[in-house]
Parts: sequence; structure tokens; C-alpha cells
Amino acid sequence: MDIHNTDSSVVYLSKGKTGTTSLENYFNKKDWDISADKHTFFEYATLPEFEDTTFNIVIRDPKHRYKSGIRELLWGPHIFDAQPLTDTEYYDRLRITKSTEDLMFISENLHNSKSFWETGVSNLLSLSGGDLSFNHNFHVSNWLHNVLILILHKRKVNIIDTKDLDKHILQTYKDKLFRMNVPNNRLSAIFDEIFEERKIKTLKPMDRYLENESNIYRWLKLSFQDDMISEKDKLKECIRFLNIDIETDYGLAKLDNKPLTATKQRSATINALIQDLIV
Repeated sequence: MDIHNTDSSVVYLSKGKTGTTSLENYFNKKDWDISADKHTFFEYATLPEFEDTTFNIVIRDPKHRYKSGIRELLWGPHIFDAQPLTDTEYYDRLRITKSTEDLMFISENLHNSKSFWETGVSNLLSLSGGDLSFNHNFHVSNWLHNVLILILHKRKVNIIDTKDLDKHILQTYKDKLFRMNVPNNRLSAIFDEIFEERKIKTLKPMDRYLENESNIYRWLKLSFQDDMISEKDKLKECIRFLNIDIETDYGLAKLDNKPLTATKQRSATINALIQDLIV
């Protein structure tokens, strides 16, 4: 998600399930330029026209984001054009054809059924082939290494936690943010139970997949609140986290099965960046 004001002096950047829909709706009314991945993070970090830009980066606890992302994938056509369904035969067919025109409307009873969603999560994860990023899907792939690239290039970065978005909009624009895509309390509680219990075998590697992403998230929040951390120490930590991400293929190499695709191009880009900084 890229949101620019008229002269690109302020840019909001984030990925799926961090409040992006709410932000897009808010800034759309202000006639800001809204697009999906208008530039890569590396381009934002290196293009001269963004040297004086303030980047507001919206982040969210990776475990909460992943849980919300899986729920999003079950809702609609975000992967293989699939509609939400838990029927085994449907998923077997979907695995083969990779597309479907079927639609499904969930009754209130099913919507509030833990067993329904537990089966849905299990069936969905069975499609991943062990790749918990679902081929770098917008809603569930690890992405915080991109923020580190901006910091390494000494761009002006502000970190905003998703849960603080309302406060940010109120303080910055003296306005109220209307939250969108918020599930009801019962559905949230169901997914909390599913992810906390970890009865689904394919969910068990989730902590390994999100380990470095969670460490980056905590460090970003801490480092931008603590004025005592020097710029030199920030850069060192950025490089350390990036090296871990490269070595673990952004968490995917920690999983039991091989991921659907490798990320050699992104790894090469980051490796080149690190070499430039070291030299």
C-alpha cells in the first residue's frame, strides 16, 4: 500500500492486514494518491525525489497480522480466486485446477461455528505446500525487512503501530479514522482460540516462520521510542536482522517443507545493499 500526499512529502507505506483499507478509505476522501506498490521499498530508499520525504510506516504484531491474514484468505478471492469453503472435495479440486467460479454464502450458524473455521484453516493451509507465506501473499508474507532498507538509506521514517492509527489520525489531522474490515467479537474469539490451541498440524511451524519478523517488529517499536539508541547502533541492528532474513529465506527456510518459490532476487538485492554499506 502506497499513499502519497500531493507533493509526495509524506508517504504512508504498509502491507495487508495492518489497517490499510481504513487508511485508503480515509485518504481517498482527501484526494491523496493511493496505489498498490507504486514503487518498491528499495526505490523509495534510493530514488532522489524521495530524499526529503517523510515515510509513515504502519506495522502490526506479526502473529496478529498472520492470523488476520489467514482469515482474509478464507473470506475471498485472494488466492487462486477461491471463495471461502471448507468442503474437502472443493479444496481437492481447487488444488488441481487452481481456479474456480464457485461462490459460497456462509450462514450465521456457520459464521459462528468454531469447527467450521477450524476445518477451513486446516484445508487452506493444506494448499500451501509448507509455504506459510502462500507464495509471498500480500496478507501473510513477512515484509518488515523492507522497513530496514529505508532506515539503512537514512530516510526519515516514522513507525506507527496499527493499534495507534486512530490516535495518529486524530493528532496529525484532527480527524477521526473509520475502521473497516473489523470482524465481530465472536469471529475474533474463534480465530484466537484456533491459533492459540494449535491443534492444526500445519499451524505448528508458524512461530518459526514469524520469529525474525516478530523480533524486527519489537525492535522497530523500541528503537523509535528510545532516543538513547544511536544511529550507528540502529544501522548495525538493521544489517543483523537482514542477514537473518536472507539466511532463513524470510522465515521460509525454517519450515518443514520446501516453499513454493525462492526469493533469490530479493536476497540478491539486500546482499548488494549490505555490501555497499560495509564497503
